[in-house]
Amino acid sequence: MGALVFVCDCAVFYCLGLLGLKVELARAVALTIAVQLTFVGHRVFALNVTSKLGWCSAWLRHQVACGVGAIINYCLFSALFYFSHNQIFAFFIAILCTTLVNFMLATQWVYRTPASRIHHDVKQT
Repeated sequence: MGALVFVCDCAVFYCLGLLGLKVELARAVALTIAVQLTFVGHRVFALNVTSKLGWCSAWLRHQVACGVGAIINYCLFSALFYFSHNQIFAFFIAILCTTLVNFMLATQWVYRTPASRIHHDVKQT
């Protein structure tokens, strides 16, 4: 799921850049689209196995979790781009860090309710 969203994120980011959008605005738009694609992909295909949350609750949790990731991504991308002037380097490092943070938040908070944690813990023992 992450690889598919990563490819979409890259495509949107670079297409917007080709259309003349400033780098920072293109990054913000591409990131917003990637967040929504991630939710749908995780909810439908990847992480919904143990979730007892409804779509609305899961979507709200996902937005908060990805908001944290987006802030990290945008700040890291902006700082790395400012100091290195290397757009590709800044993009990949920011995406890598954000992917790790968002995955941890998604698996531990967005898609794991207290009931699913108990079920998960019982299966491990």
